[in-house]
Amino acid sequence: MSYSAYKTLPERHIRILDLGAGAPLSPLRGSLRSISLDAVPEYEALSYTWGASTSTAALDCGGALLPLTLNLQLALARLRRLQHVRTLWIDQICINQNDVLERGQQVGLMGEIYRKARKVSIWLGEEDEHTEDVRLYLIPELLACCEKSKLEDDTRDPQPLVIEHLGLPYLNSPNWAAFRNIFHRPFFRRMLIVQEVVLGVECMVLIGSIEFRWDDIAEASFCLRHDVDRAIEAHQYVSLIRRLKTTSASLQDKSLLTLLGQSYQLLCTNPLDKVFGILGIASDIQSGDLVPDYSLTCRQVFSNAARLIISKYQPLSLLYYVKFPKSIQGLPSWVPDWTAVSPSREILALGNESRIDSVQGLGDTMPSRILATYWVPDGPYLRVLKNWERLSLRVMPYFTGEAHITLFWRVLIADGNTLGDESDKDREEMFKSWYGGFIENGFINEQPFGLEYWVKPHIATHNERALEFWTLFGGVSEGRRMITTTEGFIGLGPADALEGDHICFFPGLSVPILLRLTPSEGKFRLIGEWYLQGWMNGRQSGVIKDRSEEIVII
Repeated sequence: MSYSAYKTLPERHIRILDLGAGAPLSPLRGSLRSISLDAVPEYEALSYTWGASTSTAALDCGGALLPLTLNLQLALARLRRLQHVRTLWIDQICINQNDVLERGQQVGLMGEIYRKARKVSIWLGEEDEHTEDVRLYLIPELLACCEKSKLEDDTRDPQPLVIEHLGLPYLNSPNWAAFRNIFHRPFFRRMLIVQEVVLGVECMVLIGSIEFRWDDIAEASFCLRHDVDRAIEAHQYVSLIRRLKTTSASLQDKSLLTLLGQSYQLLCTNPLDKVFGILGIASDIQSGDLVPDYSLTCRQVFSNAARLIISKYQPLSLLYYVKFPKSIQGLPSWVPDWTAVSPSREILALGNESRIDSVQGLGDTMPSRILATYWVPDGPYLRVLKNWERLSLRVMPYFTGEAHITLFWRVLIADGNTLGDESDKDREEMFKSWYGGFIENGFINEQPFGLEYWVKPHIATHNERALEFWTLFGGVSEGRRMITTTEGFIGLGPADALEGDHICFFPGLSVPILLRLTPSEGKFRLIGEWYLQGWMNGRQSGVIKDRSEEIVII
């Protein structure tokens, strides 16, 4: 079937595939027809990954052949019934991929397409020898554990409860390999799954011939949310979908900016889908605000989205998502590059500008993958940590009156407390246990720093506490560098910071922003957010002096 065989679709019409019945090894056959979305059509929608773009098979549509990728071929072979036609909507088949105008129009309808589907079938690929055990044993037991232990409302460390009540193995047991393998499949790193699964009324997961309820997989993952976070990177996206599917999700949770920030690490073949792929679930986007148009460049689409957010919704919060370096050339400094997979997270959830200070001292940049070099005696992780400790001594005594050890651990985690309601004392105990591990192993032994005296009593006493601090630390420090200022302040800033950059405060933002003057133009470029230890108290007490002025950011 040549692409020219696709007939022009009337407004608000889509194509659906009637997949012909057939034996498992027989050729795939079917036919395409056009239907109106307003006519309450009956069809299932397929959510899957395209995989390699090379065509390995074909679908016979009335004698014409439509090329299929291998993953779609396998999915259709499993979805096909023995005796009855199955009606499906599949983007690779039902959209003329060579017609840029049609692609934009159909992607604009995609939210409605998945919302109106009778069922969304999620194809994860073929099963392995343990997949059936996951369906019959692990997932039901985990769901029972969630109910029995009420883990949804409790615990930072649910695994002991799992073992105590159900006798399940620890997560490092081989018995969990099949469960992990489900979440390691490429599907869970795909951008478009968020919209497709969130909008599906009934979502079923298909792995080979084995079928799961999506809600069961999501709940099982949630039961192990703290342990799974370390073992399964995809868990955070399952958790995101689970939350967005609930009726309790607020409109703010579903704003375009929030969705962009939560899904930026997901992958898509076409980078324009970073924006277009979530329009169907963005609560603050009205018809006509952003129309999918695949003839535009990334620079145009990302800039248009940024202008919309600034003009209608969240003018300053956008700045928190600006990361460097950018991969899209010519993108304005204030426009986030949603294709840049930055290792750092936002330090804090996010008129007139007030220039308060400038950068003087720069520490080394913390590696973006610190776990790989965590226990290497002379690895980059520890070298940077020692460099930061030396730099922090330059601002002592600090204007807040904090001891060096307290100042140091607060800066390392941007004074964050994302694990719960830990007190300052709890977090300091976490730090001492964490830092003590390096001393115990002989990785840190330089006496001039002085921290060894404070942490030695905690060596080898609270391994779990050390891991908790590492979780806080890695979330904000990776990909950032420690910075001191001309006025004697200290904090964490972007890796691209340079001496002389300006630290500025914008009313409405909860942390300062780093700007760089372009002398030839007299304008500023946005470098990123900056955490300054004690800056709120400093502004209130007058230690930090405001110098207000109007500026232009390019």
